[in-house]
Amino acid sequence: MNQETSEYLSDIITLLLDAVCVVDSKGTLLFANPAFESIFGYAPEEAINRQMLDFVYPEDRAKTIQAINKIVSSNDDPRFENRWVRKDGRIVHVLWSVYWSKEKQVRVAIAYDITEQKN
Repeated sequence: MNQETSEYLSDIITLLLDAVCVVDSKGTLLFANPAFESIFGYAPEEAINRQMLDFVYPEDRAKTIQAINKIVSSNDDPRFENRWVRKDGRIVHVLWSVYWSKEKQVRVAIAYDITEQKN
């Protein structure tokens, strides 16, 4: 990929309304696009280098770990729902679409806010 294509793709990711996240094999958030802040209340720079599970609603952590383990082991069932705690303390319901890159040892995830559908 040349630099022009890379910059173009970066611009596109910045414009997306859904949050794009990259998480390493240890669960550390490595990247988040600007939509992360609109959904979760944290600016990307506040969330990067933190553990992804720190943001997950405590009652949803076990099922989140189970879903992630299944994705990492087989890339099956790449979609799951959970709840996160926003910076302001409100709960947000999220539909995730996740891909595990064995080669790069990262999960690439798209978060879609489904809170309105759940209320």
